[in-house]
Amino acid sequence: MNSVDPAPSPDVLGFIHSILGTPDQLSASEAFLGRHPQCAEDLAQNCRALGNHWASLHFLAKASANGDERTGLVREAMASLGDQATRSSWIFKLNLAEIDTIQAEALSRARSAFEQGRMAEADDALQLLHCLRNPFMPPLTPLRDLLETGENAQEDDDPGPPLFDPDAPPCIDYSDVDSPRRLEFARLIADLMPPDGICLEIGCYDGAVIQAVGKEMSRRGEGCALFGIEPTKSVVALARKRTPGLMIMAGNVAQMAEGRLNDRLPQIIDVICLSAACQLLSPAELVSVFDFARQRSANVAIADDVVNLDGTRSLRRGVYRLHPFRAVLAQCGLAIRTVTMVPEVSRAYSGYIVAASSQ
Repeated sequence: MNSVDPAPSPDVLGFIHSILGTPDQLSASEAFLGRHPQCAEDLAQNCRALGNHWASLHFLAKASANGDERTGLVREAMASLGDQATRSSWIFKLNLAEIDTIQAEALSRARSAFEQGRMAEADDALQLLHCLRNPFMPPLTPLRDLLETGENAQEDDDPGPPLFDPDAPPCIDYSDVDSPRRLEFARLIADLMPPDGICLEIGCYDGAVIQAVGKEMSRRGEGCALFGIEPTKSVVALARKRTPGLMIMAGNVAQMAEGRLNDRLPQIIDVICLSAACQLLSPAELVSVFDFARQRSANVAIADDVVNLDGTRSLRRGVYRLHPFRAVLAQCGLAIRTVTMVPEVSRAYSGYIVAASSQ
């Protein structure tokens, strides 16, 4: 344990509490907590009172807290994960505050399970990893629970209430074009593109993904044409201002499927991509997107939560949907070529899928 500084003021305590969930500032605030173990213990108790055991666990690992209390929290957090031997190992390491070790093991376990098609196991490990990295964001309902209970099945075509108001102001900043996850997806798309190829992103928001594709193609000494469709009008205006070289238009899935955007889109598109967009679509909307993709493009690239890849129905998980991608793609005449886990996982973003026409 580092040397202990005098106890921080309540204002400093509030400041630390407010920024701990911010990845860019997490390391700095954790160093601060290492010098103020009582502050970390206070935060742990507050988080536990609020029912956020993951955040409480995170802070206990930074404080010289009571071992029995930490053990109880860890056992509760680990209750749904893996076999008993694995849980015992993780509990022991977390009690010793070996957060880096447990994160590495969770990622390794997730990747191994993902590559072998054991998606429920992969999802358990990915949710744990997310919580350890982002203690203020609790895990989503595990895939295994959704499959076992049959709850949250989404068999109908009801899109539910709209998640985004097309007239709302921009609410998310994706200006960090060089994030590892986005760069990896851009490289995957670029691998599918011929020289001077055409890429369309459906649900492109401010165009960060296709902007990354353009940078990757330029790095390879190749040109390309980049198009995007986005339903939020204010975001379209922001994207046009930020990156004037991108051809981004306001529109939604229904307009695209009905051909009302045809006069602004190329007839043949080399790659159609979707990044964290499928999880916001209803089953019927997803079929419309994949039907359009089969008619207009040689390749479809998807970045999304793909743990329900081989499922038989669409499942709701909070505001997101876990689609049975293999079955829906096959229904639309598309066959999966590759499935890979993303390098920078989050609780609702787990894999890449590349598909092409099966006809």
